[in-house]
Amino acid sequence: MSEAKVASVSNSSGTSMPHTLSMSWRQWRTESSSAYAKKCELEVLNNVDFIRENEKDLDRLVEIYDFPLRDNEDLIHELCVSDKKTGKTNKKSVVYLHGYGAGLGFFFQNIDELTKETTKTHNSYFIDWLGMGNSSRPPFKLKGANASERVHEAESFFVNSLECWREKHKIESMTLVGHSLGGYLSTVYAMRYPDRVEKLILVSPVGIPECPYATDDDAEEYPSVANSALHAMTDDTPKTNVTNEILQTQDETSGRASPGSIKPRNPLPRWATFLWEQNVTPFALLRYSGPLGPKLTSFWTSRRFSILPDNIARSLHSYCYSIFRLKGSSEYALGSLLAPGAFARKSIQNRLHRVKCRTIFMYGDKDWMDDIAGLKAVETLLKQNVEAEHHYIINAGHHCYLDNPKDFNFLVLKELLERA
Repeated sequence: MSEAKVASVSNSSGTSMPHTLSMSWRQWRTESSSAYAKKCELEVLNNVDFIRENEKDLDRLVEIYDFPLRDNEDLIHELCVSDKKTGKTNKKSVVYLHGYGAGLGFFFQNIDELTKETTKTHNSYFIDWLGMGNSSRPPFKLKGANASERVHEAESFFVNSLECWREKHKIESMTLVGHSLGGYLSTVYAMRYPDRVEKLILVSPVGIPECPYATDDDAEEYPSVANSALHAMTDDTPKTNVTNEILQTQDETSGRASPGSIKPRNPLPRWATFLWEQNVTPFALLRYSGPLGPKLTSFWTSRRFSILPDNIARSLHSYCYSIFRLKGSSEYALGSLLAPGAFARKSIQNRLHRVKCRTIFMYGDKDWMDDIAGLKAVETLLKQNVEAEHHYIINAGHHCYLDNPKDFNFLVLKELLERA
């Protein structure tokens, strides 16, 4: 399988990573709008040859548009790749769903190869969750009186919009490929609509293990007393460490840093736990920070995209900042779905009996997410006579599709084509 062709095109905005205050000020003063965020997204996607020059591709049609959900103003932003000659009819559907703090543009290194060999049999959709990326951003308000009700409401916000999107597209069933929070929500969708999901491909999904820090206001459901949160008193504590999402560099995850230079991270500090419980999101802090926002964003983007060519890293930085500063919406679901430290308030592990479809787990070999929880989930599914597999992607961290796109693409294509 050939590697995706990613071109080195110049960044039309001419911006650099805002490492200095003056650069940060200049970027902050640029336009803040959905239209500008979509322009930044297109700069990222235009690094891919067949997207930038789609009229020259004889087989694949690329469409980027806002898809209306209901009679109101809710729109799902999507990129669809279909066959130019035969159209979308009589095809299977595969839907790629990003995680928290991301958007469909993050899959720019995967779109070419994932669609080159599947367009004859599959329509490929890369979508932004409602309230994230470049989808519309309706108010996000929960009315639940307790944690369990708030979890259900928050999950329903995403799952119901995905189901409405599926109905409007007239898709009978689909394969869901979800990363991180997208993997968690894809699994919840599969639980509620088992007839609509052919396969689940979960890429470093959040929320699999039970939270070892249960509270009185607890949303968790326990299949048995033996599996309750009492395991927090043992040595079998999940290793999930969300601080690595900010601190871990792409040099570390890709294997370019020596093992001795990779030091263990401290647990989530108390001030971060306080802000989390108060539902203060990282993006709210960026918006409140004004002209410091681009510089604060660059602390993450300069590490996250550290091995990519400079022009591509700059375009990804601009894309990230442009969507981070948009009106806050479903980003506020984070505190309701996940406890501090990125443990689910209502774990997937304790709800796996509701999953009926073939399920694939993928983790980077340097992932900060709890890969052992994925292994345990596979064991549980197999005992339920549900097909399940667990894979590691070498030289990759939490964003394994970005760190090692070749191996990620290979595993996804193997699942789509060889096990069709």
